[in-house]
Amino acid sequence: MSIQSNELIKYFEDFVCPICRDRIVPGGFTTWFRVEPKSAQSLHADGAGMKALYEQKIKAEIAKNNYQMVGSADGTKHPLNVFDPNNVYGKGTRYMDVCIGLFFGLSPTCKDKDVDNMAKLFLDALKGPNGLLSDDKVITHLEVIKRELISEPPSSPDNYLVGVRVSMVSSSIGRKVPFTWNASMPVI
Repeated sequence: MSIQSNELIKYFEDFVCPICRDRIVPGGFTTWFRVEPKSAQSLHADGAGMKALYEQKIKAEIAKNNYQMVGSADGTKHPLNVFDPNNVYGKGTRYMDVCIGLFFGLSPTCKDKDVDNMAKLFLDALKGPNGLLSDDKVITHLEVIKRELISEPPSSPDNYLVGVRVSMVSSSIGRKVPFTWNASMPVI
């Protein structure tokens, strides 16, 4: 079965994680970036400070699209997963868990990039005071898709598309999952 690029993109936008579905709360979104996916290794090879410049580029795109919530009347901004940063309810700042989907559409000239290295760099760019997430520790589920992106009609060889799907997940259930195991199972 052949899936067209536009069908895969639509699927990515409409997808609801079956693992986190019962815990998803309002506040999530999907957005797209027209930026070349890179890895920390490639940026390190490009010279000092390139990783920081790349992360600033992503954070600027986030800010331009207003994908942060305003936390108070004075316009103070905070990451998307921060709940009650001003302690309005008297329980202190709380953090929601996050389910993340990343889609890397790569041009035919760079389809050999490592998906794990691209994901790590992009997640680093999403975190921090000016980012979408307070810290990548709040990510409890991560899905990464890498596909060759062929524009219709074919155009520039530098054709890139990065999709980010963020779903806020209720932390009230907690991260603990009871499980049992066979005591004779060897330790690795």
